[in-house]
Amino acid sequence: MKQTYFISLLVFFFFIILKKTYGECRSDDCWVDGYGCGNMPRARGRCGAQVLYANLISGNKLNFTISAPSAPGAFGHFTISDDLGNWHRFLKSPMIVNGQRCDSGTAQYQKYTSLWAFDFQTPPAGTWFDIWLTVYWDCGKPSPVWCDMDCTQEIVHHRDYVKST
Repeated sequence: MKQTYFISLLVFFFFIILKKTYGECRSDDCWVDGYGCGNMPRARGRCGAQVLYANLISGNKLNFTISAPSAPGAFGHFTISDDLGNWHRFLKSPMIVNGQRCDSGTAQYQKYTSLWAFDFQTPPAGTWFDIWLTVYWDCGKPSPVWCDMDCTQEIVHHRDYVKST
């Protein structure tokens, strides 16, 4: 019993020292921790993230607009490919977007439009392409020790064609 109490006390003081040493989470310290939506285990909310518009434009850029049940706060696992065999991975780990900060609910726009550069030539008009993306929203205030924001997440796939370049 005394040994368990002593270990618990050590762990408690370790976290106190860690907190005093590093202080509050800064904007650049946060990282996103996603929990599925809908009926998944540990689900945090309803699903509904979707790509509303997407096009590959001249200058090797993807222009797309996405929406979620509340303003998107981060993207992750973000890849595109086209029917000509080209592909590009924008993100592997989540990245905070849309004005999200280490505060609860700070993402700005319900429909978020952004441009992303890729490393192959923009294919000709009419070429089909696919987008795979994990969207995070409803990001809560980060835990004070680990600086992780719990967000609702959904994996989105969108298939479209190049409108004009």
